[in-house]
Amino acid sequence: MREVDALRPRALIVDLRYAFGGDGSKIPGFIHAFIRRGQAPPWSHLYVLTGRRTFSAGIMMIAAFVDHTQATFIGEPAGGALDHYGDAVATELPSIGAQLYVSTLFHQLQDQGQRYDIMPVDVATPFSFADWQVGRDPAIDPILSGAEMRSVPAIALADGGAAARRVFDARNQNFAAYRDWLALREIDLIRAIWRLGDLNRREDGLELARIMVTLRPDSARAHSMLGEQLAALNRTEEAHAAYRTALQLDPLNLDNLGQRRALAEASAPR
Repeated sequence: MREVDALRPRALIVDLRYAFGGDGSKIPGFIHAFIRRGQAPPWSHLYVLTGRRTFSAGIMMIAAFVDHTQATFIGEPAGGALDHYGDAVATELPSIGAQLYVSTLFHQLQDQGQRYDIMPVDVATPFSFADWQVGRDPAIDPILSGAEMRSVPAIALADGGAAARRVFDARNQNFAAYRDWLALREIDLIRAIWRLGDLNRREDGLELARIMVTLRPDSARAHSMLGEQLAALNRTEEAHAAYRTALQLDPLNLDNLGQRRALAEASAPR
């Protein structure tokens, strides 16, 4: 990290594609080095690469980057979900001459608002034998060449909601075969929307909320966020329509009391 501080690179790449496990107790100290630099990072863009062989402590490392940084995830989904079994213990089976490894802990590391069977990536870069034959790396090469590889929330924060929408639409089209890999996590979009609200960039936040609804039209949380952004822009009727949809999808959603209050006040006689 001292070398990173000195170089101040355009892109810092953390490659976890072959991080198949290890000592998870090392992760807090490792991620703290990134947290300390979070307000003024010496890199312009932070990328984390994941793949089919990312397991166990490698997944714990992913969760640390999700929770404490604004990293973009590139590659293929990890070999397990953020919620996963681990910490295997060996048991000898002398009667058959074998050794059995059984996981002993269930790690719950993902946002509980939305459950994922995989850890989605922001840009899909499947690695093939043909790539290996010619020495091509579909994840790293585009970063080094300057291609747009940032996450949609990162683009919204840096360049605005319209730019984020253009990239989102293009990736949906270009990576149609890997659309399940690109299921942007609601919590990442929500955090970006909150940050944009702090910066009084409500129009940009509104575009991210619309992307949430595009991704999850059946999500009360997405429609609730859309309503909040519309209300902040004084687009009251549209906000109330979003609230009604959220209540229809889930009458007991986390924000239902505020939604009901807003709708009741709007219908009260004046």
